[in-house]
Amino acid sequence: MLTYRQIESEIDFARKIYDSEMQAPRWFRDAFKVWIKSFDEYLIFWKNCAEIYGLFDDERLLCAVYLEHKSEAYLEIHISVVASCPNKELVRYFASLRRLKRAEGFTAQVGWLASRNRQMLAVAEDAGFHKTGLKMSCGHTGRTVFTWAQVAAVHN
Repeated sequence: MLTYRQIESEIDFARKIYDSEMQAPRWFRDAFKVWIKSFDEYLIFWKNCAEIYGLFDDERLLCAVYLEHKSEAYLEIHISVVASCPNKELVRYFASLRRLKRAEGFTAQVGWLASRNRQMLAVAEDAGFHKTGLKMSCGHTGRTVFTWAQVAAVHN
């Protein structure tokens, strides 16, 4: 049965997520490394996040969502999908978390997804986020330059 819950100070999950990211296919691993170069950097990021939620199949972690509170109403979202998970479950999870955070007063929820990752862009849209049209190029490996598309759920 799939459930999600907040991950408090369970640093062992940090190692599992990081190791999973390092075992991902090369393109995904390279995209991750644009932002996080080492496990030590990842731990700093982990500890600086205001909240981290996990989607679990029993006790197996499938996905982690990191939330950074940028202001009283502005939330920045980061995602690591660490195991195979059906898109419909990811949509349900992200939509539920989006509604929870909206009820807590976060009227702007924003994230950046790799433009090439059409699967996650579709999941985000199905969960109530929309592409804002903003893009940025950040990071490269060899001949690949990574372009990121902004997705947002903005409520008045």
